Amino acid sequence: MVHYPIDFPGDAARIIVTNFRNGTIVSEPAATAEAAWNLVGYGLYASIGSGPEGPQTGNISMSGPPGELGGEVPSDEEMISALEAHDAMPADRKVMGALPIPPKILIKWAMNLAVRIINGMI
Repeated sequence: MVHYPIDFPGDAARIIVTNFRNGTIVSEPAATAEAAWNLVGYGLYASIGSGPEGPQTGNISMSGPPGELGGEVPSDEEMISALEAHDAMPADRKVMGALPIPPKILIKWAMNLAVRIINGMI
């Protein structure tokens, strides 16, 4: 079994941002979907943890409320901008394990992205 990423997967976020900005989502669907899956895993870890002890909230720094799984899916542009802003932040200002997007919103968007790639909708 593969464990959830404990730290925000910046490499996965960069793949998604790059593929959106370069227009290569369609030509690189497997890499983009895998990156989205890594973001989902991190969002799950941040929401529920990796075992009966629940999330390790000492490592998680959320910028807002945890969000809801129901309701609207955030726009791609909104999410790409948030991921870019997090990546552009100087390393000394990033908090280890910091989450740039509330976990449930990250899960909802990244799962939606993966499903749209599978269905050929993007």
